[in-house]
Amino acid sequence: MDNDGCTPSVKRIKSFLGMVFYYQHFIPNCSSVSKPLFSLTAGQKRRGKLSKDRKFQGTYRKLAPSDWTTECQVAFDKLKAALLECVMLAHPDFNEPFILSVDASLDGLGAVLLQVPKGELRARPIAFASKTLSTSQRRYPAHRLEFMALKWSVCEKFSHWLKGHKFTIWTDNNPLTYLLTKPKLDAYELRWVSKLAAYTFDLKHLPGKANVVADTLSRDPFVEPIGRRLLSEPYSSLMREANGVGEDSVHDVFRVSSQVQPNQPMKCLSKSADYNMEEIRALCQSHCSWTDGAESRALHLVHHVQKISGCQETLPVFSAQELKESQQEDLTISKVLSFLIKRRHP
Repeated sequence: MDNDGCTPSVKRIKSFLGMVFYYQHFIPNCSSVSKPLFSLTAGQKRRGKLSKDRKFQGTYRKLAPSDWTTECQVAFDKLKAALLECVMLAHPDFNEPFILSVDASLDGLGAVLLQVPKGELRARPIAFASKTLSTSQRRYPAHRLEFMALKWSVCEKFSHWLKGHKFTIWTDNNPLTYLLTKPKLDAYELRWVSKLAAYTFDLKHLPGKANVVADTLSRDPFVEPIGRRLLSEPYSSLMREANGVGEDSVHDVFRVSSQVQPNQPMKCLSKSADYNMEEIRALCQSHCSWTDGAESRALHLVHHVQKISGCQETLPVFSAQELKESQQEDLTISKVLSFLIKRRHP
């Protein structure tokens, strides 16, 4: 707060958040809890007028006492309590398998890296990670958010620990279901699949409560649903409860191959059915066929046109003037050209 004790100060809020996020690996759901405080710092100017020593001085957004809402006070109290009661983190043991819990919500992404120490039943956390979503990412469907959370946690946050080691991923929303049932992945998802192909992991799907409505209303964002159970319940009991996605098949799903047939038909898969390793590998190959087979499809099209045209050896070539005249004669394109020339919207 400012000197009057009731007006929030952007500079002091940023200083507090900077101190908190220095310890974010010890605080579960750090980004989610601090979201109301970050909203107070949005919209400020990064640069101001030149000072006497020829350096830019930052100018901050002016806040009113009404900007400090109940949500801001609750977030501030939670972060202070988290600093006083930080979770005791365990040191990673590279001789033991890692466990990664991932989750996603409209508030952001979250992940917890854990291990089960020798002689103990429950998992202990090694590090927490969380990330807020951009405006465009908040429009993603639930399955795509879960898939993005898996890629973000494995390839970005904990890559230095997980690469070269086999680990297990726990989730309550199976991202493989999204991968197996979507007939064609877009450019983002193809890049995510290719990045995950460098890691060796198993996937454990722990379903949510049967009462979906009550679970949704009572659920905290981020890693609470799975992460809390991993920390509080014996790991062996969770293994019995989890729905197995075949351990031998998970790694093959992300082992993408470019040597595929471009015209291979797509399979229709059911979420409730079981698939072997060969079927999953074939499906991933068909996902990549459209992108990787672009050159072969172009050559096939040229060959096909040559067959139809007979004496015509190459595709027809138009000059810039011929294209311009054709556009002006077209009933639809000619209406758009006038707006483009005048630089106006329809």
